[in-house]
Amino acid sequence: MATSNIVVVGVDGSPESALAIEWAAHEAVRRDATLRIVHVWRTPAYPTDPLLEMPPEESAIAATAQRIAQHANAAVRCEAITESGSPPRCVVGFSRDASLLVLGGHHRGLVDRVVFGSVAGGALTHATCPVVLVRGQHSLINPATVTGPVVVGVDHGDSAYDALDFAAGHASTYGLGLVAVQAWEHPESQEHSAADLLWKKVRPHLDRYPRVDFVSVVANDSPTTVLLEWAAKASLLVVGSRGRNALTGLLLGSVSAAVANDAPCSVAVVKVKTVAQMLDDLAS
Repeated sequence: MATSNIVVVGVDGSPESALAIEWAAHEAVRRDATLRIVHVWRTPAYPTDPLLEMPPEESAIAATAQRIAQHANAAVRCEAITESGSPPRCVVGFSRDASLLVLGGHHRGLVDRVVFGSVAGGALTHATCPVVLVRGQHSLINPATVTGPVVVGVDHGDSAYDALDFAAGHASTYGLGLVAVQAWEHPESQEHSAADLLWKKVRPHLDRYPRVDFVSVVANDSPTTVLLEWAAKASLLVVGSRGRNALTGLLLGSVSAAVANDAPCSVAVVKVKTVAQMLDDLAS
């Protein structure tokens, strides 16, 4: 079944969540999509009262988020939903009907790095649509004030094509430059052939978005190191991630996880589509 034209934003009442709401509101309008605002009240694991009611402050978070979205972009169509349960599980569930899932990108400490945070980690690993972690200064949220380029990491796998298409589309819509980065530790003699391979991957996307100013970067270094260096200049960093299943494991790729956790800018993680998803898109 093809995904609906819905952008989902998970909210928790934090300042980071407010930035995510604003970013998602602009993106929903850009996509002519409905913005679905989701707040999940974490139900106590062992409630002592079987009739435990949601605290009033919890039920007000989604309504407040709706007002933030409408203030950010008056053209947004939005709905607010509050549920009780496990936030990671509920947010992943909402991603199944979405074209995009947006979350606030909290900066995390050492302990949280190990598990990468329950909600963000669960979404990046299990969500069925692209996930954006919104992070950075407020001036990077409003498309009218964004100036930094869209940076996309390109590897040798099939996940690069979906990441490139997402990045080029975003850059074209908001009038931003596109920087395609390919980095791996290889002999310097292979740099010329690496540049040729990068161009072959990028060119079809530039044909679709001819107005995008494009720069290619081939670096002989760790992909994580190079992408994080470019993230300091970017308004959005886009990386691909291969789909996960019982055979390939349940962990997010090491590069994707590292940049999503450490990048100072917003990060989009785009999973490669399965054959079934591609057939659904063609049929819709």
